[in-house]
Amino acid sequence: MIRREYTANSFMNITSLVDIALNLLVIFMIAGPMIHSQIDVALPETKAKALTQEESHTVTITKDGRVYLGEKIIAPENLTEALRELKMRKGLNAVSLRADKDVNYGLVMKVIGYIKEAGIETLGLVVIPERKTHP
Repeated sequence: MIRREYTANSFMNITSLVDIALNLLVIFMIAGPMIHSQIDVALPETKAKALTQEESHTVTITKDGRVYLGEKIIAPENLTEALRELKMRKGLNAVSLRADKDVNYGLVMKVIGYIKEAGIETLGLVVIPERKTHP
């Protein structure tokens, strides 16, 4: 009888490791933006495509008309000066606006005016993508 020598396979199968790493990456990419928004706002839905997110600050208008810059409440009249200061200090040129769908349209337009008055070049409106229903 002929004896055969078997050598140990020195290669490690890393397929499952890569699979888990990619799944974690996707989970954190989805969960990351949700961590920043702690203020409860019911966003409107739209069919528009998602925009790429730049380095920006978020202005939020709640259902009861309170205005936030990031996580701090601010008077709408002071928004222009605060954004100008951020623009000078950090080179801010993009702002995302989150407004509850039940907020008065006039207040939203007033806040947009304050943002533009501060010299902000890019204004993004944050919405929830419309859900597709299959017949």
